[in-house]
Amino acid sequence: MPLFQNLRESLGGYFSPGSSKQKTKRSPSLEEVKMRLDRDSMSPTKRTSDWLKAHSGEIKTPKALGVKGSRVTKPTPTKKQSAKAQAKFWGRALPNFLSKQATGEAQGGLEGDTLVEEEHFSGVNDDDNEATLLNPDGSAIAELANPAPNAAEDEDTPYEITAKDREAMKSWSKDEISLFHKLNMRGFEPLVPGDWSSEFVTLPGLLFSDNDPEVLIKAREGNEYNACRALQSLFNLGARVRDRIACKLPPSEAIRRDLLSYYKWSIMDAGLYHVDHIPVVAIATAAPRESVASVVGRVTDSLHDLGKQYRVHFFDHIDPVSKKTVFKRQLPTLYGIVITQMIVTFVTYDSRSPARQVQTMGIYDFSKLEQDVWHALSVAIVMCKARDYLIQLKEEHQVGGELEDGESDVDA
Repeated sequence: MPLFQNLRESLGGYFSPGSSKQKTKRSPSLEEVKMRLDRDSMSPTKRTSDWLKAHSGEIKTPKALGVKGSRVTKPTPTKKQSAKAQAKFWGRALPNFLSKQATGEAQGGLEGDTLVEEEHFSGVNDDDNEATLLNPDGSAIAELANPAPNAAEDEDTPYEITAKDREAMKSWSKDEISLFHKLNMRGFEPLVPGDWSSEFVTLPGLLFSDNDPEVLIKAREGNEYNACRALQSLFNLGARVRDRIACKLPPSEAIRRDLLSYYKWSIMDAGLYHVDHIPVVAIATAAPRESVASVVGRVTDSLHDLGKQYRVHFFDHIDPVSKKTVFKRQLPTLYGIVITQMIVTFVTYDSRSPARQVQTMGIYDFSKLEQDVWHALSVAIVMCKARDYLIQLKEEHQVGGELEDGESDVDA
């Protein structure tokens, strides 16, 4: 009995051998009732804040959560907060130079401190932008000074040429002027063969032509099927970019992948996929949190390096009288592609002189609706112009040597 009595006392009245009587529960206090009725007291933010106040008295936490009915809710971010969060997610904000160029504030487009290479080709006058071509017998053909504005500038065009562009075109090469007009004339002149009309039934009839020399985007040495498939992939690029944005994924990777795929097609179409050659295109993709100046500097350095290789490859001599550099053939205009998020920028570099600066030819936002075709055509125009120059070198036997790893690397 003493043992049983001790057990009863230790259980505090919850167990009794002769009775089922339970211990009565304590009534809640008025303060406890108020806390239960206060819905905010159940909020994790409220409880955390109360704990911090009780232990420090100084630390305050922002109210990140709220209570609506029986649900814990998040506050709706303001437009400014959303913009900051989006910029943080993508790694950096959209390029500032886009808005500056739209308002005319940016001078020189993508030009900057990195636009002049530090190591110049020895024997070349860096301040001289002129070059001379040679005939097969060694005599000079003609001077290739910076061309004056040609007739294409002054003729009536369906697009407007600003006074700033006209002034800049005075120092551009013929290839740069041609590319500028080709990009702005897309949609107003034929670009693809007439045989492709059955493959692209939604394109305007004005873009097709049966006159082969008139069209730029076509198969040269490859088959028509691969050419059509490569162009169709570019047409779908805008949709893929918007899908990645909707899924919170960086769109630049999709753009880079598709542009490299089209470049690969252009090199294969030229018959140079396994042939050693100096590239005419450089592509730079902004890494997460990389500044605009950094990615522009990378593509600029790549263009200057390619230009140096072409000057060394085709260098002949320096004229002792005029002190001008004489090359064996006309040097190319090099094309740079800068990818920053969903923005693609085309720049050019006249490789005749190390002191030349890159020029901005166009800036395109691949996230815009109803612009997929026109943006894709701009990419195809640049790639096909670069391909056609390499085909000229191939026909002149200026390229050669088998490569084991396929195409040359164009990533800056």
